[in-house]
Amino acid sequence: MTTTISKEEALEKLLPVAALKPLTEEALFSIPQSYLRAGLIPIYQTPYRIGREARIYKDEETGTLHRIERHRPNNQSPTNDLYLIDRGQKLNISREHVQLLREADTFIILDRLSACGFLVNDTHHGGNDTGGRAIIRDGDTLTLGINTSPFCFQFIEFNGYHVRGEG
Repeated sequence: MTTTISKEEALEKLLPVAALKPLTEEALFSIPQSYLRAGLIPIYQTPYRIGREARIYKDEETGTLHRIERHRPNNQSPTNDLYLIDRGQKLNISREHVQLLREADTFIILDRLSACGFLVNDTHHGGNDTGGRAIIRDGDTLTLGINTSPFCFQFIEFNGYHVRGEG
């Protein structure tokens, strides 16, 4: 038995609850292109987990960049919804770095016991494998890692936005 769904209900199920906009070239480079929609990373549900997949190193002899993928023995399930590529010599992103949650109409960002933590605007949270959490609001700047990290994103939330039907 199939049930019908209105266009408004269908659109509400398909639309993201939030998005991240890369603010630096390094942040944009860290995102696999298949994750981007109109220059944004859509978030369709929470929890939404972010961590490091690979790193890139430069062969000093040839100048060639090489990507080192994360090894997943026995086809393990992914531990992140978004895997970022950290090509820096000093890592800013842990393999399991942060997760975004929605509690009622509030978005929360949690440090997943990362080494470097995160910043919301200019306030640092977490790091040193201790965890931490903060409220994140529409327009806030989210930096993964330390205050000089290039992994900066603008948080865009869609709470309160609804699809309006014709009529």
